[in-house]
Amino acid sequence: MGKRWLGALALVFGMVACDGGEAVDAGPPDGAAEMDAATADAGRDGGSECAPAELACGGACVDPDTDPAHCGGCDAACGDGATCEGGSCACPAGTRDCDGACVELVSDPAHCGACGNACAAGEVCSSGACAAECDPGLIDCGGACVDTGSSERHCGACDAACVSSQTCAAGSCECPVGALCDGACTDTRSDPAHCGGCGDACAAGEVCADGVCGATCPEGSTDCAGACVDTATDEAHCGGCDAACRAGRLCTAGSCGCPAGRTDCAGASTCRTTPPTAAAAASRARPGRPARAEPAPRLAPRASGAAPGPASIP
Repeated sequence: MGKRWLGALALVFGMVACDGGEAVDAGPPDGAAEMDAATADAGRDGGSECAPAELACGGACVDPDTDPAHCGGCDAACGDGATCEGGSCACPAGTRDCDGACVELVSDPAHCGACGNACAAGEVCSSGACAAECDPGLIDCGGACVDTGSSERHCGACDAACVSSQTCAAGSCECPVGALCDGACTDTRSDPAHCGGCGDACAAGEVCADGVCGATCPEGSTDCAGACVDTATDEAHCGGCDAACRAGRLCTAGSCGCPAGRTDCAGASTCRTTPPTAAAAASRARPGRPARAEPAPRLAPRASGAAPGPASIP
């Protein structure tokens, strides 16, 4: 009996991991495919000279893989709060797409707990529920109860937003690596336009390695458009130049993958929280009592007068 129960519980946990777990990202495939030639040619203005991966949109050269105003093509703008990853718009982790805008369901008074669930006048949205006041430790920013110590939209104070690539730590916006150059977080260890510091550009034909301009990349690194990178660990060049991982994934030994504790569900384009194993769940159950499994799906009632038989699952 014990073995049969453990087997059933393992099946339930496996289904939860890849069907309804916590979504981390919904970005494009790793190493997103290049835009077809017809689309690229349509975006270029006759004699404009843009880099091979760029498009000429409105007289300016833009990167359709990362520009939220021209994501995948000229004038293809992403919604409010969305980022452009590999030519596709995506909402940052912790937000959902509601009516074309990326919102935080835990704090947005217009979408409190779910898209379209608006709080009444005078109420605030705290921890995903409408309430008269914010929970302790949270600040009321226009009806949204936020932690100004970690909120990228209200970092240190209401409406003090970080740039898209920054994170908020202890109420201050910070870049994961490098520095904020020209409004974007830049890895000054390898960027030839900001080598060692913002605005310190390498000369034509030089590369940037460890924050110093030089003639060639050191052994063990790869020259990716003047940036000397380690393709075994670089999320922007994982396994090869421009083979970027989806947001929230790590590059290990040249392959993109989910962080520890997350599961890569095939076809879902997301890393989901890995549930505990059946054995671990059983060890936390009360002595003498099996751990509680997920409830079985409710069966639809049989129509009046219908012949006896198995009911259908809605």
